[in-house]
Amino acid sequence: MNFELMQYEENISESEILKKIEELNSDINVSWYIIQLPLPAHINSQKIIDKIDPKKDVDGFTKENIGKLFLKEESGLLSCTPKWILKLLDEYKIDLEWKNVTIIGKSNIVWKPLSILFINHSATVTVCDIFTKDISEHTIKSDIVVSAAWVANLIKKDMVKNWTVLIDVWYNMLDWKMYWDMDFVNLEKDNYITPVPGWVWPMTVAILIENTYLAHINLGNG
Repeated sequence: MNFELMQYEENISESEILKKIEELNSDINVSWYIIQLPLPAHINSQKIIDKIDPKKDVDGFTKENIGKLFLKEESGLLSCTPKWILKLLDEYKIDLEWKNVTIIGKSNIVWKPLSILFINHSATVTVCDIFTKDISEHTIKSDIVVSAAWVANLIKKDMVKNWTVLIDVWYNMLDWKMYWDMDFVNLEKDNYITPVPGWVWPMTVAILIENTYLAHINLGNG
């Protein structure tokens, strides 16, 4: 797999990026590409994403791929982080049927596609964010908790029942110390936990490579 990194100045115009995307869309030698977010404030990120060829959208951010996820069509490309979370559960034979799931976070990258993905696999899903009155009211009843809130030690031991599956998507740096959304020190004994860093980064990269292969095949290059 060949790879090229294209870097631009922060003051690049929106029209220049759109022109480059058109070139990448029409280049038969390019199976995929990603636009690294966030973009500078003067650029409309959604406008940029909408320009990406859905068949080359290995991030799974385009409306067509999100729509296919919503409609449970398997021909679309899934967002990498939700996809690896599902693969992780499959690997450990954790079935989503009959499971209560709480997802904490507010992003188009993780919690929206993940909630739909879990619903598609027959889970009962609750999504919490900063406006949720009492997150513990939902987590204590959950079999699986996924957090991508970027809030240090948000999920504590008294907020979950024993043998809950806890999936932490990111970590936080405070005063040069690393903290997680999950209070791992006190949660580690009686629960299933994904440590961070570790699971998230290599799994996300692995799924990105898998999506790259699928994009390559979908474009008739296989």
